[in-house]
Amino acid sequence: MISAIRESRDRRRLSIIAPTYNRPERAIALMTSLSDQILANHLESSVELILVDDGSKPASVARVRDAVRDQRHPFVRLIELPENAGAAAARNAGVEAASGALLAFIDDDIVPSNDYVCQIIRAHERHPDALVINGNLLPLHRHVYADFWFYYYNAVFNRPGQSFYAIEMLASGHCSMKREVLDVEYPLFDVALTAREDLDLYLRLKTHGIASYKDDSVLAFNECRHTLKGFLKQRMWYGRGQEQLIAKHGKAAAQTRSMPPPNRKFLHLYIFLRLSQRGARWYAAARRVRGR
Repeated sequence: MISAIRESRDRRRLSIIAPTYNRPERAIALMTSLSDQILANHLESSVELILVDDGSKPASVARVRDAVRDQRHPFVRLIELPENAGAAAARNAGVEAASGALLAFIDDDIVPSNDYVCQIIRAHERHPDALVINGNLLPLHRHVYADFWFYYYNAVFNRPGQSFYAIEMLASGHCSMKREVLDVEYPLFDVALTAREDLDLYLRLKTHGIASYKDDSVLAFNECRHTLKGFLKQRMWYGRGQEQLIAKHGKAAAQTRSMPPPNRKFLHLYIFLRLSQRGARWYAAARRVRGR
C-alpha cells in the first residue's frame, strides 16, 4: 500500500501543516512523532512536515528551531512568522509553503496515533471523491474539562456505528483536504476571526457544494485544557470568535449543528463561564468609559 503512494519530490503526496505558539515542548513532540512515522514508512520523498511558529517568544522559537536543526530531516521545515497573527494566519502561511496534493492540518495540542500519517493517505485513497476529511479525536487524559469538551465534540462530530460519514462541521486543528479546495476558496482561513475559523471555512465550502466528511480511522488524541483558568480562557476565546462569526454569516448560519443541551454535570463550569463573561463585559465597558 505505502509503496503505491510514493510520488516524486516535485509534487509531494502530503503536506502536514502544524501551527504552534509558545509551546515548544508540544511542537517538538509532535515533530518527533510525525517524523518517526514518515521515516518508518519510507515516506521521506512523498510527505513533508511544515511547522509554523506564530510569533512565539524568542526563547520558545529558538528551542523549536534547534530541534529542527538537530533532527536534520530534509522533509521538515520551520516557518517563523515575525509576530503573533493567530492560528488562521499560521495555517495560511503553511499552505503557501506546501507542495502536497493533500494538505493536512494538526494543532500542537493534538497527539497523533502511531499510524496517523498513513491513515490520512489511505482515507483519501478509499474516498477519492471526498475533498475534505476530518480525523477522529479521543481525549488524551480524562478530567472534568476534557469531559466537557468531548460532550460537545461527540454530539457534533460522531456517528455511533459508522466509520465514514458526512458532518456539518470542520475541525481546522485535525483535518485534511485535497489541494483542489484552494481553487474555490483562497486563502483558506479568515485571519479576521480570532476563533471559529473552522466553522467559517465549512460554511464557505458548503456554498460551493463541498461536503465535510469524517473518517474515524485517522485517529489522534486531544490534550484538553486541564485547569479552570485554561478552560475559561479557551471558552471565552471561542465566544469572541462566535460573535465575529455571527457578524459575518448571521446568527442562523453560525449556530453549530447537533449541539446538545446543557448538561447538569457541568453546572459549576457554566456558572464560572457566565461570571467570567460578565466580568469581561464590565471590564471592557469600564475601559471605554476611561477612554472618553
